[in-house]
Amino acid sequence: MSVPSFIQMGLAIIFGLTGILKLYSPSSMKSTLIAIGIPKPLSSAGAWLVPLFEVLTAVFLLSRATVWIGEILAFGLIGGFIYAIFIALYKKEQIKCNCFGKLRDEYLGWGTILRVLMLLIMNSYITIANHPASFAAIHGEDLVLYILSWVGILGLYMIAQFIISAISNPQTD
Repeated sequence: MSVPSFIQMGLAIIFGLTGILKLYSPSSMKSTLIAIGIPKPLSSAGAWLVPLFEVLTAVFLLSRATVWIGEILAFGLIGGFIYAIFIALYKKEQIKCNCFGKLRDEYLGWGTILRVLMLLIMNSYITIANHPASFAAIHGEDLVLYILSWVGILGLYMIAQFIISAISNPQTD
């Protein structure tokens, strides 16, 4: 197992998954863009463009020949995410994140900064390591291991978010 290729696969899975989930709820993405101050006509386009760029980033990260395009797109998207978070913090408003589409109700803030910083670190690592993987050349068992590992990591993240939400917002009868 190669660490750079494992991280490269993780970024492809994360960007692909979040892009697809956002494509299922463009109105939610549009609301987020409007809330951070993007004009309505641009937010309508952005509601489709952001998730499409995420999916394109995932696709470009899957090939040795195009990984550099995926890395550049990822840096651009991460920059946009950081901008959105800082706008929400500056306005001191609770703006829905829509990071995972309508899968979870999350708000832009310190928690999303940590998640985006992890994406930044991961993308920086594969850029600096400069050992792009060609997923066609990865052995089948390694590919299955990569995918299952990332599904487990994302599942644990979702479970942790659910537990934190349940503890911080207890239900009373």
